[in-house]
Amino acid sequence: MLGGMADSTKTCAVCGEVKALDGFPNKTGAADGLQVRCRPCHAAFVAAWRKTKRQRDRAVEKRCPRCGETKPGTEFLRAPKTADGCATYCKPCMSEYRRERSPFVARTKHVTEKRCPVCKETKPSGEFFRANRAVDGLGGYCKPCWTAYCKEHGSDPIQRAAHARAFNLRRTYGLTVEEYEAMLAAQGGVCACGNVCATSKRLSVDHDHKTGRVRGLLCRRCNSVLGYVDDDIDLLVTLTEYLRSHHGELT
Repeated sequence: MLGGMADSTKTCAVCGEVKALDGFPNKTGAADGLQVRCRPCHAAFVAAWRKTKRQRDRAVEKRCPRCGETKPGTEFLRAPKTADGCATYCKPCMSEYRRERSPFVARTKHVTEKRCPVCKETKPSGEFFRANRAVDGLGGYCKPCWTAYCKEHGSDPIQRAAHARAFNLRRTYGLTVEEYEAMLAAQGGVCACGNVCATSKRLSVDHDHKTGRVRGLLCRRCNSVLGYVDDDIDLLVTLTEYLRSHHGELT
């Protein structure tokens, strides 16, 4: 009883009062997952910190090394960790600097045109939607072809998902859906390790990262294990021997 009561309360490090656990804000990384200050004390702490941050002095003026102009300190973003309290560049130059370093801009600044695989036409990059994950930062189809594709498959989410799956299998592994199903049937519908996938999810395609050759179908657990050891057979043998030598201790 006493242990349960002790575990359900906590002492605030500021006011010293003992309060219930729901009277403390959450804190990721803390041993108990809670702040050391109760909610009122923590709110006062945050308010004081924000006020101090707003009142930190910035340089009256500063020279921007990018444009070479000397401007008032208010023309620079706040940077509390710097000696003058100002960012390195003025606000316009900082915006330009960030645009230049954007992954999308970095990939597309040299791409002026692209060929659409549907209509077979080469069009300016502005005729393609943005795709930040693509190598060139552009979508695979031009805007009219992509719009037509979405209209055709957008009303049937199942058909659209099947089309996306077939596309990913073909693009990533060079497999068709029929070849995938044939591999699955040859393995008896289970992982290559012989066990049913614990997550009940579709098996992953296992391939050699050096040659790209497809080896089989694995559940996510087995596929992750091979990925973590980087297909190192010697490491797997060493770990197997380690487990066997400690089998009695583990059981």
